[in-house]
Amino acid sequence: MAGSEAGVPEALPRAVGAAGERLGTAVIDRLWLFPPMAQGRREQGLVVASCFAGGDSRRLVTVCYSARRTGKGLYFDAQFADEGVAPPGRLPAMMEEVAQRSPEPTGSPRQVSVGGDASTFERLLRSYAPALFEEELAGPRAPE
Repeated sequence: MAGSEAGVPEALPRAVGAAGERLGTAVIDRLWLFPPMAQGRREQGLVVASCFAGGDSRRLVTVCYSARRTGKGLYFDAQFADEGVAPPGRLPAMMEEVAQRSPEPTGSPRQVSVGGDASTFERLLRSYAPALFEEELAGPRAPE
């Protein structure tokens, strides 16, 4: 897949929203939004959340998403995985390593500081065009 093609513009904002809903904005310290890999009307991407885990540790949760637009509508699926605990100072370098190891590098992730603040998270969601959230999903997985 190539990162410069059309993709599904609704996918990344919906993955960010899903992270907030599932994890709760109060526990999210930072988000790393990786550039998606797109091919035509399909897109795959990754959002990584560092979550407060007590003390100086952060729990890492990945949100791997896939989206597809067909004649029947928008399909979106997000898979969450708990990846373990790490010191927060180590995370930026880890995220760059993830970007470099990608089979098809798309660039560095965008880092967003949330700090457990719901209004900061809401501002992030509002930075996306409202129309990206309006369409009802046709389902979690598109038929091939």
